[in-house]
Amino acid sequence: MTSHEYLFKLGEVILEKESRQGYEALTPPERVFALVWWLEAEVNNGGFHQYFFNSAGDRAGEAAVALQLIKAERAAALLKRAMNVFGRSGPSKVRFERQDQLEALPDEGLEALEELDSAFYEYPDDLSSLLASFMQAWTGPRHEGAQPETRRSCEGR
Repeated sequence: MTSHEYLFKLGEVILEKESRQGYEALTPPERVFALVWWLEAEVNNGGFHQYFFNSAGDRAGEAAVALQLIKAERAAALLKRAMNVFGRSGPSKVRFERQDQLEALPDEGLEALEELDSAFYEYPDDLSSLLASFMQAWTGPRHEGAQPETRRSCEGR
């Protein structure tokens, strides 16, 4: 199974759990997975502007830590630089306040986000491999230690 296949199978279970039970119900490694997954999905779909506009941006600070935990240091640095576009206090954790912050950004701030988008799209870190390695360290290569539903789903049962 490739790292992409592994992550998609794992994602089905973790993101469904997040949808049904909420972020707080996720285990620490599941949270890392969700934070990295949503960052990558949002930025690839519409850039850092979209990431911060949507609810995924509520946890930007946690996502930066998650990137560091999986050893994606360059991606973490890009996210931190994107957060710095909002000024000293960074982006609000409250979505609608953050949307107001985005709307108030000067052209230079929007241009900075676009430059960071381009840098992110170059994938300075192999997020798939790093996230897969991190998750396997927590769940084992055959998903030992994972929640029973995660093991079954990832093993194709």
